[in-house]
Amino acid sequence: MSNVTDDRRVESDWWAHPIPPNVHWGEGFYCETAQIFRFLKSKDPRAVVIGNHVSCSAGCSFALGVNGSCSIGNFTLVNGALIMAEERIEIGSYCLISWNVGIADSDFHPLEPAQRLIDAEALAPFFKDRPPRPKLRTAPVIIADNVWIGMNATILKGVAIGENSRSEEHTSDSSHANISYAVFCLQNKLTPVHILFSSGIYPTLLDFCLANVIASTDDL
Repeated sequence: MSNVTDDRRVESDWWAHPIPPNVHWGEGFYCETAQIFRFLKSKDPRAVVIGNHVSCSAGCSFALGVNGSCSIGNFTLVNGALIMAEERIEIGSYCLISWNVGIADSDFHPLEPAQRLIDAEALAPFFKDRPPRPKLRTAPVIIADNVWIGMNATILKGVAIGENSRSEEHTSDSSHANISYAVFCLQNKLTPVHILFSSGIYPTLLDFCLANVIASTDDL
């Protein structure tokens, strides 16, 4: 059961267009309006793959470039997030993503000053000597299962958020700092703790734990 009809239109939708053919979803999918896919430019035949019983509100936007793709697991609520993918964004199952959350796998512009000047000229639609755009850097964003992301949070390229984590409202997780937050239940005790680790020093959660650098929630 879903509120999307067989012709890929959302029931009682104000948006005139159907959901694009390269968007796929499972049973129980709720979509408030097909307008959330209006910026979907991806040529990938499976550009957006949505699991079972996922809900996407009207405030969402799937802005995927020609090579971008996105997947969402089961029973996830996306309540007004801007998902911007030039490469790949993965969102797990049982996630809660709040209003005005931004998730991006690219800066969408060069970081070097000289390259930014070229990019500004390349984006000027009536500049007769427009140069080609410089190559943009991308890195996939991975959000594991049972993650809660608070309103106005920003998740930037290359970030991986671990299972059972919480990203507070108005926060920014950036690949430039190489910082990720995870919630880990200690073996046997099943006591939730926050783990803060730098991927520059500890490439994986296991490496971090083996280094015995574990801080309880009271310490953070």
